[in-house]
Amino acid sequence: MSVKKNLDLIVIDKLKDCIINGEWVPGQQLFIDEIAEQYEISRTPIIQAVKAMSVEGMLTLTNSGKVVVPKFTREQIYDICAVRLLLEKFAIKQICSNESIRITELTQIADRCACTLIEGKIAESRKLDMLFHKQLVKCGGNECLDSVYVKVQGQFEVSSYLIAPHGEDQQSIAVDEHFQLLRTLKVYDYKAAEEVIDFHINTAAEKIVSRLSDRE
Repeated sequence: MSVKKNLDLIVIDKLKDCIINGEWVPGQQLFIDEIAEQYEISRTPIIQAVKAMSVEGMLTLTNSGKVVVPKFTREQIYDICAVRLLLEKFAIKQICSNESIRITELTQIADRCACTLIEGKIAESRKLDMLFHKQLVKCGGNECLDSVYVKVQGQFEVSSYLIAPHGEDQQSIAVDEHFQLLRTLKVYDYKAAEEVIDFHINTAAEKIVSRLSDRE
């Protein structure tokens, strides 16, 4: 990997950490020069990172060139979670109807998510939480689905971590639900898996909307 490519990826990870750690505020305008000065690098990798994150729905580039942290209404949050649920349920159906699909990597991610939480690395556990869901959709074997899910998940991360971030107890519940889902997938029980993912995502949606209402 080239030095430039490596730097671009590092910067993207750093900016995503600002969301994971709740350092930004929905609707906040970001300034390329300030971020470049903060990390003591040129503007170019910052610009590339911002463009990549805008594709993922985690930042917004306005027509006037401003960089803004997305701000979602209650209705938009429900819409984001509804689409996320629809895509994940489609992937689950594919997994449960095809015994040749392996979920080994999905299981490994769930294990790492649990381990990092036990170690007190809650930010890392949050990242692995999102990676778990991304890998779940990938297991469905539909590349078109994968590309659609990327933006939906990015929007969900912004609304979740900047409005209603998981504390340690809530992250522990999420980890447990990952293992519940894995148990249903291993026996190809679509109905049970559907119930787990319905509860998992709908509970998250209600929590975000409730916190949003408290802020208003």
